[in-house]
Amino acid sequence: MMFTHICFLNYQETMDAVFTLAHELGHTLHSMHSSEAQPYSTADYTIFVAEVASTFNERLLLDYMLENSDDSLEKNCFY
Repeated sequence: MMFTHICFLNYQETMDAVFTLAHELGHTLHSMHSSEAQPYSTADYTIFVAEVASTFNERLLLDYMLENSDDSLEKNCFY
């Protein structure tokens, strides 16, 4: 069975919105991979499991921002 996975959110040009986007895309990717790898009857998951993928995505973004920033003040804002 083929599903279309869509991520809806209001986006503003802030770092908070960027982290929200990363979080929501974590949900989208998790749902996409879950539905592709399993039959419909077992593709569902608990809220706890859903949040693992989303917070991991946020952490990947945080690591990227810290690694690629040259501004120590900006880095301090992420801690």
